[in-house]
Amino acid sequence: MEDESSMTNAPERYEVLEFWGYVDTEILEENGVTIPRELKDSEQVNVNAWICNDKVLRLVLNPFKPTRIPYYAVPYELNPYSFFGVGIAENMDDTQTLMNGFMRMAIDNSALSGNLIIEVDETNLVPGQDLSVYPGKVFRRQGGAPGQGIFGTKFPNVAQENMQLFDKARVLADESTGFPSFAHGQTGVSGVGRTASGISMLMSAANGSIRNVVKNVDDYLIGPMVNTNNFSKRLNKILIYYGLSASAFAELIQVQRSSISHILSGRNKPSLDFILKLNTAFTDINLYWLLNGTGEMLHTSTTPTSTKKLKTETSETPIVESKNTYSKNKSKDIERIIIFYKDGTFDKYSPE
Repeated sequence: MEDESSMTNAPERYEVLEFWGYVDTEILEENGVTIPRELKDSEQVNVNAWICNDKVLRLVLNPFKPTRIPYYAVPYELNPYSFFGVGIAENMDDTQTLMNGFMRMAIDNSALSGNLIIEVDETNLVPGQDLSVYPGKVFRRQGGAPGQGIFGTKFPNVAQENMQLFDKARVLADESTGFPSFAHGQTGVSGVGRTASGISMLMSAANGSIRNVVKNVDDYLIGPMVNTNNFSKRLNKILIYYGLSASAFAELIQVQRSSISHILSGRNKPSLDFILKLNTAFTDINLYWLLNGTGEMLHTSTTPTSTKKLKTETSETPIVESKNTYSKNKSKDIERIIIFYKDGTFDKYSPE
């Protein structure tokens, strides 16, 4: 137990709820929020509100332009009436209760069947003696009394039947969650599941539900986070800016060349891993522009740009000096000059 002094010195904590979403315009005006002229005719306006102990701490219009919510939520299973969706734990709540009940029954039955039930006929024993049982215990019988005075009865063991019901409940849990037990390491698979073709059929059946989960990630995270409609155009603009081919770009960010061609053609959407690798290799690219197409392509920086490492491995080929001629076309203006070095780095210069 904590003493009173430590409890009084403990900092007080408050739960603050933050809300991003739409609120009726009338409610906002009643709470003193000024509605811009261009939003006067709107029935609802996107706001940001902070609430603590049923008190509104902050109520302002969404400060982001264009209006957006600064987070993404990916439910395991979509629930139109809940922001958090339906997770694995909620899906298997009923079946988990069944599994817990059958396991308790199996344990209780094992405890009963693991010990003898002692039945005593006191008419055959000398009265007044201790009836507790232990190894080497001696009971005194009454002389001339017929029959047996102490009986040992074994309680029936039905734990195996309870465990069979437990396994049935686990199968129901697999079906309700869409995530089979063998997919996360269940052992002791019996029957057709022990064969290669059997486990293949089980995995194929599980893929249907797993695809729905992956689709939710794609629809509620990758889709809103990345403006995929014009992503291929932005990627092509990056290739033109750095003067790179699709194969050279794929080698720089360490992805397969086919994935670049599929994204450029609009056949595939960029994965999160692709975005992270591109952002790591080209740190001067504005990530928000890359994802949503808003803002400038490059971060605001001084010129010349600092040297950037393009390849992780340097070439051990000896450097051979060569003389290159360059003739300037005086009728054209220079936009930038990029100098590539043998060690895989480059410098970029832009006219001020």
